[in-house]
Amino acid sequence: MRIVITDDMLYWINKYSELEIMKDVLLVVCLDGKRVTDKYECFISPYKAMVLGSSIGISSMRYKALKSVAEELNDRLYWHDTILFLTDNFPESLYPFYVIKDLNEFNRLHLCTMEPFYFESKKRIKAHKDLLEDLSELTSILYFSSDDYLSRVKIEDHEKNVDKFSLRYLRIVLTHCHKQHREDQ
Repeated sequence: MRIVITDDMLYWINKYSELEIMKDVLLVVCLDGKRVTDKYECFISPYKAMVLGSSIGISSMRYKALKSVAEELNDRLYWHDTILFLTDNFPESLYPFYVIKDLNEFNRLHLCTMEPFYFESKKRIKAHKDLLEDLSELTSILYFSSDDYLSRVKIEDHEKNVDKFSLRYLRIVLTHCHKQHREDQ
């Protein structure tokens, strides 16, 4: 199994201790062009920050930079394996999945994501939705409702509950992927 996260996520980010037990299979895709951790294996995008306005989705410079090295990223994911993309409500967290989905030939792809919060900009919500339009290459998807999450957590308690959320759902996701892997064999 290979687990892929990005460097700027709200959930699953590399500071959480529950990911340490999976450090041998974890790949952090560094979208901003620089290594963010020495703790985990990193794939560094060639993105160079610009002062110009930023866009989101496949028209963004961050996405285009990652897309330019998609073959290299695909090679780092290995062959005949299960790949789990842990993403969140940020459209940028979906970039690795989106650049790999059509290149993948032998891997079983799993995606875990969360819808954007209702109070996020319409631009971010639309970008997230657009990146999820074609899910045909997936073996499975686990999609969390942000509204459901917010109904259980006060917004002011959100930050201290991220760890609990991550650990709880990470266990569910990994159990699902292992079950799917056994059924495929």
